Amino acid sequence: MCIIDKALWDLANIIKSQKSQINSSKHFSTPFLLQGKLKCSCGQEIKPKNYGSGKTSVYRCTPELKNKEKSHMIIPSSLLEKKVISKLLSLITVENINQLWELYEQNKQCKINELKASIDGYFDKIDSLDEKLIQIKDALDLNFDQSIKLEVKQLLTIIEKEISHYEDTIEDKQKQLQGFHQDLQGFIKAFDDLFNNLNTLDVYNKRMIIHSLVDSILITKVDPSPTSQILIDITLNPNSDLFMTTS
Repeated sequence: MCIIDKALWDLANIIKSQKSQINSSKHFSTPFLLQGKLKCSCGQEIKPKNYGSGKTSVYRCTPELKNKEKSHMIIPSSLLEKKVISKLLSLITVENINQLWELYEQNKQCKINELKASIDGYFDKIDSLDEKLIQIKDALDLNFDQSIKLEVKQLLTIIEKEISHYEDTIEDKQKQLQGFHQDLQGFIKAFDDLFNNLNTLDVYNKRMIIHSLVDSILITKVDPSPTSQILIDITLNPNSDLFMTTS
């Protein structure tokens, strides 16, 4: 019975750890394409604000103002998103692509090493769970109450599903290892294909692209009026998953 108790304890910790990883993954269901990327020239974050049905949603600077003073930076979300996407498209020129390719080459081996280390870690987890499976299957041959035996069988099912999950994760990461660009021309074509079709994508996929490609966006308004010129400074993220091939 000690073997079963130890297996239950170990498995509970493994599942708890895995759930923690899943829950920390990023989701892109928000309708605000630029959420989490905007900074105001005053140094504060620019956050989305939805005023409710029928009203214009906005992005606004959120400084810690006393007496609830009105934000000095309020921009309709659709206006700012259109301007940022237009600016982003203009940044992806052949000259910038060459610069990004150099940075990509510098970071590629680091990403490959990370993937390989992650794969090795999942193989270690599978080996550990395989040992627990053997121990628990041996324990099933012992003579004990059927209700306990049922619980043990349920535990076996949980472990087998966990192993299957790790195997799927390994397969996915192995595919990622095969997805790196080997030459500049393939790299350029991937960006051409992506940005030629950017405006036709749904909100979810647009947000994923912006999240991956953009590190931060600095917004400056020339004057406080609603019609003032908006200056946009985009910092790209060269170590982006979008630099992976899709094959």
